[in-house]
Amino acid sequence: MKTATLERNGISKEVVALISRLVDLIPSSGRRCAMGDVALSLLDGKHRVAEAK
Repeated sequence: MKTATLERNGISKEVVALISRLVDLIPSSGRRCAMGDVALSLLDGKHRVAEAK
């Protein structure tokens, strides 16, 4: 995973792992929306950083 955006925003690998586990628990109908919200909120809207998981 590209870490520059995460480091710039002060987001640890532990937080990334937690968010990944939480998003996996969301039913598939709302998962895409949740992933988009995470990208906008924590990754400066950079969806490529989220995709590089």
